[in-house]
Amino acid sequence: MKILIEIPNTGLLPVETAAALMRMEKYANLWGIETECVFRRGCLIYDSREAAGNNLLESDCDALLFLDSDMYPTEEMLVRLLEAKKDIISALAFRRVPNYEPCIFDENGFYHDYPEGVIEVEATGMACTLIKREVFEKTPQPWFFPEPVIGEDKAFCQRAKSAGFKIYCDTTLECGHIGECVFHSGHYRQWREQC
Repeated sequence: MKILIEIPNTGLLPVETAAALMRMEKYANLWGIETECVFRRGCLIYDSREAAGNNLLESDCDALLFLDSDMYPTEEMLVRLLEAKKDIISALAFRRVPNYEPCIFDENGFYHDYPEGVIEVEATGMACTLIKREVFEKTPQPWFFPEPVIGEDKAFCQRAKSAGFKIYCDTTLECGHIGECVFHSGHYRQWREQC
């Protein structure tokens, strides 16, 4: 198994992300998972994601892991996403501004009252998402061009669903979001308790 890890960025990468990425790759390698890492510099996120999909199809990799440059993955994140055996699956990430919502969506918007485990969602942010090669092979391009009112991540999910794929999130697997601190579910729960 070989995984292409693509980190879209604008030229800056927090040391926390770099250190966490190295730990995650080392852990995956211990499980026999080969990784290839690309730091994709660009100012338009949808262009970077589109180029990453094309890069996957030109490679010998089995899947693509998007890891945004401001994310803090756990060392076991890649292995656990692979163990779920889903075509598209994300770890649970949270916005880093109040209301700190989870970056998963149901038909009404942010998915607030989600159960624990691997759940099907309407859409997920791409910040820490694993996508199998077959998804790119069977989903017409452009994959990530944004639609009116929705970003590139939700647009991708809509297109992949139209091609017959389901979207999942492992809500027990968090990926921190680096800002003034590393944001996670504790910030979200605290905000909800205050409301």
